[in-house]
Amino acid sequence: MAEVTAHQQELVDTFAEKVVKYRMTVPVLLFLETVRPLNFIASQAIAMFHPFLHVFFNAADIEAFRNFLEKRENMEYLMRAIEEKEEQQRLEKMEESQ
Repeated sequence: MAEVTAHQQELVDTFAEKVVKYRMTVPVLLFLETVRPLNFIASQAIAMFHPFLHVFFNAADIEAFRNFLEKRENMEYLMRAIEEKEEQQRLEKMEESQ
């Protein structure tokens, strides 16, 4: 796996938290899985999704996130982070209901 900087890790955590918070885990994972073979092109498509991503990140963070996604192995890293946040939220809800 490519080296992930502290800033990129922070961006991934923030993105994963927002995806789970807004219950977008399945659509986002489906999208990421679909574009995984085209990850470089997908990273370039972020410019097209800039208005949506602006909700989560400032312009500098969007650029850093785009650079992060240019590396193929980082797509798996991102998907794992989202899945882990989803599992963490599920466990927290189970604990609250007990």
